[in-house]
Amino acid sequence: MRKAFVGLAALLATWVAAASAAMLPITTAELADHATLVVAGTVEDVTSYAPDAAGIIFSEAKVRVGDTAVGSNADEYVTVRYMGGEYGGLALVIMEEATFEVGEEVVLFLAPVDGGAYKCPDGAQGKMSVVDGTVLPAGKTLNQFLAEVAAAGR
Repeated sequence: MRKAFVGLAALLATWVAAASAAMLPITTAELADHATLVVAGTVEDVTSYAPDAAGIIFSEAKVRVGDTAVGSNADEYVTVRYMGGEYGGLALVIMEEATFEVGEEVVLFLAPVDGGAYKCPDGAQGKMSVVDGTVLPAGKTLNQFLAEVAAAGR
């Protein structure tokens, strides 16, 4: 019994340390460096899919692109894929992942994944909310922030 408890405690300590390390703040320049596309836009749809064999729910957010600060995107929309969401009465929340709600305005730091979709390579830190024209948590207007990101992405 004691071995099982010690093993469980060690596993929990490793998980907590890994989770803490994953959430270290990243600078705007680092976010831009990890992304191939940085856009500002509005979430128009969120779709969640049945859990896979491992029990993981994946979701996709359809975002109408308003501005592009880094990279080039000829499409009017980008699709952002992430782990988590709600499906069939089940919910999966992964704290390190960005989540999306229809109608929210966002700035996204993106990298491509399979099927023409994108992901936030730095998880939740790769999604910033735009509230009344201000990017949070940066505290700058959308235009100021996008200019800063464009300069950092060069």
